[in-house]
Amino acid sequence: FNDVAAMLAKEIGLHYPGIAKSLDDLALTDLNDEESLKTVRNEVFALIINDKIHIMTDLVAEFIKKKLYIKTEYTERNPKTWYFDGKIYRTNGIVKIQEQCREILQEHYHFSHYTPIIQKIHVDTRITFEEFTTNADNYPDFLPVQNGILNIRTRELRPFTPKIYYTSIINAKYNPSADFPKIKNFIHEIMNNVPEHITTIQEMFGYMFYRDYNIQKGF
Repeated sequence: FNDVAAMLAKEIGLHYPGIAKSLDDLALTDLNDEESLKTVRNEVFALIINDKIHIMTDLVAEFIKKKLYIKTEYTERNPKTWYFDGKIYRTNGIVKIQEQCREILQEHYHFSHYTPIIQKIHVDTRITFEEFTTNADNYPDFLPVQNGILNIRTRELRPFTPKIYYTSIINAKYNPSADFPKIKNFIHEIMNNVPEHITTIQEMFGYMFYRDYNIQKGF
């Protein structure tokens, strides 16, 4: 019956739940919208009913790792799992994966279902400590702030991206028209209004935000 129903659905341009073998078969346009979640959930329920648990766990694992951009920093004992929250990477990836499993599986959320999903995600998303921690060093001119990624040389603000593995963020928005007269006055006061001293301390403050250590000697 399933095969006939699937053929008929295909003929009229519909997807019949329970026949997908990968996420690509579902042709989802946005992994974060409610419609995509509903499609995946329907597919998962159909796979469970048809006792295709290994395909179901593959499908859910693929959906979650692509939606959350999971990175598993591999160690011999306790792998650290990171997920992208829309701005930076956070460490409580296991909790987020379990939340996603619960949201998708609903009444089928069970140890025997979500455990292989987590294991598959760990294997598929392995990354070394060096790979993960040095990725952002490839972009020394970029600085993550609350409203985007700031190029500190050009002052260009660009959207956040999961391709840069930031794990911390400046707790302020970039505002090109902002002014700070009290701080300026304070710096002028402690530097006795000496222009070169003022320039030097401003450079020191700016250097703290720069990822590359291109200045090898102290000021």
